[in-house]
Parts: sequence; structure tokens; C-alpha cells
Amino acid sequence: MNKKLFILFICFLIVPIALAEDWHRVHNNKSDLKTYVDIDSLYNKSKDTIEYKIKYEDLNKNSTKILYAESNCKKNLAAIKNSKKDNLELKTFTKESAISFIHSYTCSIEEQNKSIDWTSYMKDLEARIKSNWFPPKSDSTKTVVITFIIGRNGSLISQKITQSSGIPMADKAASDAIKYSSPFKPLPSQYTKQSIPIEFKFDYNVVYGKN
Repeated sequence: MNKKLFILFICFLIVPIALAEDWHRVHNNKSDLKTYVDIDSLYNKSKDTIEYKIKYEDLNKNSTKILYAESNCKKNLAAIKNSKKDNLELKTFTKESAISFIHSYTCSIEEQNKSIDWTSYMKDLEARIKSNWFPPKSDSTKTVVITFIIGRNGSLISQKITQSSGIPMADKAASDAIKYSSPFKPLPSQYTKQSIPIEFKFDYNVVYGKN
């Protein structure tokens, strides 16, 4: 039986995953307005568009608003919306506007995260999981896909089976492989978020005449 592991994707996901908030202050040129970006809310809505949560604190009105923003760093466009479900056209903005500072800060963070070389980290992660993966014997090919979240210190925050093999023992073997491989190595120091979602595909094929 041949065992194969595939890392399907890491960190720059199309599908958002709810994580703990991590607000970073973004300085602007308005003395009566404080602005923040939730770094852990960043995700790629499309190839070039990032969606994320922002917070406005109006010191004059003593009020706070939680909103959503989208940025296209390549085209230098952005939009602010009241809900994630809102579908607004991204537009240009003045350099003095609050969204200008937020957009610039967010794009710099995204670029920094994308520039990290994850090769060594992923090789270690894959080796750990494979050494703890003991799938049950079977007469057919089985596939399990699990999404799990690693904290900055390498701790396993959560895991979820996103594609079941249809066999409880096979699903449990994949889940246990992740569970018993933790804690993992701490995330790279250059990585700005507090956690990272990773999706693994566990695939094992039966080859007759071999162990």
C-alpha cells in the first residue's frame, strides 16, 4: 500500500476561516480618528483582491465601527463595506483619506507574507505527519482531506475533515496523524499573522503484491 501526502494550500486561501482577531493600529493624518486592521482576517477573495476587517474609532463622537474592506494591491484600488456580503466596485482614493493608509499598510503586510519561503517548514510538517499516519488496510484507494490551523507557537488550534473517505477508521487515522504530530515548529518569524490554515490531502493507494 502506497501512502501519499499532498499539501493542497497554505495561508493565502480563497475560503476564509474564522480566527481570533489581531488588531493593528494604522496611523493616518486625522487627529480625531483611529484606524485599525485585523491582520488575522486577511484572505484572498480572488487572485488580486484581499478582503479584511477594519475598525474606526471616532474620538469626537466617541464611537467605534467595525467594517470590511477590499484592496487590489496591483491596481491600487479599494472599497469599504458594511458587510462581507456587500459587493462594491473597487475605486481609486485620495492619498489623504483613511482608506489610503489602511490600503497601503494591508498591501505591505500581504506582500511580506507572500515573500516567505515555506519550503523548509512544509517539508518538516509533512515528515512529522507522515510518520504518525497509520491508515487501515483496505482493498481500494482512499482519500481524506483535512484543514487544520497552526498557531504562531506551533500549537494545533483546530482541525476539520473537509472531505471524508467514507470510512470512519481511515478518517480517524488522518485526524490522529495531525493530532499526534503537534506541536509543530513555530511559524516563521517574518510571518505577521497569529495563525495559519493548512489543508492536507491524505491519499493512499493499494498496490497488490507489495506491503
